[in-house]
Amino acid sequence: MQMSKLLVNITSEGTTGKIEIVGSISEWSQNNAADFRAKCADLKAAGVTDVTVYLMTGGGDCFIANEIVDCLTDNFTTYKAEGGALVASAGTYIAVCAEKFTIAKNCQMMIHKPSSGAFGNETEIENQLGVLKNITADYLAKYESKLKKSKEDFLAKWNAGDFWLSATEAVEWGFADEIKEPQKLDAKTENLASAVLAEFNNQNQQTMTNLVTLLVTALALEGINANSTEAQIVSAVQTKFNALQSKFDGLQAQVQAQNNNAIKAMLDEAQAQGKIFAGNGKKVEDIRATYENVGKTAGLEALATILGGLQSPQSITSQLSGDGKGATGEFKTFAELQAKGETFMLTFKAEHKDVYNALYKAEFGHEPRI
Repeated sequence: MQMSKLLVNITSEGTTGKIEIVGSISEWSQNNAADFRAKCADLKAAGVTDVTVYLMTGGGDCFIANEIVDCLTDNFTTYKAEGGALVASAGTYIAVCAEKFTIAKNCQMMIHKPSSGAFGNETEIENQLGVLKNITADYLAKYESKLKKSKEDFLAKWNAGDFWLSATEAVEWGFADEIKEPQKLDAKTENLASAVLAEFNNQNQQTMTNLVTLLVTALALEGINANSTEAQIVSAVQTKFNALQSKFDGLQAQVQAQNNNAIKAMLDEAQAQGKIFAGNGKKVEDIRATYENVGKTAGLEALATILGGLQSPQSITSQLSGDGKGATGEFKTFAELQAKGETFMLTFKAEHKDVYNALYKAEFGHEPRI
């Protein structure tokens, strides 16, 4: 059975002590055998004589279960046990060793033979098998001591594997003494419970009143007071939030319109400066749309930075020194002119044919034939 690690809680009141064992009976952590024995000794020293062990476990280590029983009987001679929703495997050993075992109505109990794993040579495995047989014999003897049915019937179940029993069946077989019925409250307890509930309701009502007051103040709710129903409060809050949302949407639309106007003005100015123009197969409208999207997504500052870095187109003539006559001073070789690219060369040839021809002739020994 897979459960969480073992949790052991020990409490006492007067001469009565309670030990809760919940989870897998293994991996004791701080609740190891030494700690458990010490806590039992402390209970005994404090005058506790009547101990009840609560079990909610799928089982675990047989040796740990045996040690728990030894600690209990060494300190208190006998103990009582109560079963929660599940008492299985090694947990049932603790249950049947109790002077009295009371089981929850919805409890499931499971008994089976102890099991173990073996590793080593044949002698080591035979030794481990001997230990397992001793544990199995001890467990079987404890179960048989509680039997209300025949030993033969039990052995048939024992040898068949996991033997699951309901609370009623556990009592019928003798492994549990009685089924724990829901506890009825006496008049004193009922009065106390009623008083506690009344106080809780009073505090809850006061909390609701304070919450309504806070909402009315914080949200300026109209027509709401401490006597308003939950539906009225929810409706008022929703109405208030709807109004705030509408106002927010209006402000957002106003800001967006202002941004759009600013973007348009920036693009108009850039276009007037000749920074936005058709080219490379793109229309002015397409280029503007691209920059407009930049403004809407990255912001006005980013758009301004980009537009500020754009340069207006210049004619080839304006890129040359003087009026073009001194171009041979800028381009000393035809190779330098070629480095400007084919488009530049063609434009340069059309605007400064004489300079172009001179550079060409200096490079190739003759003027261009075309």
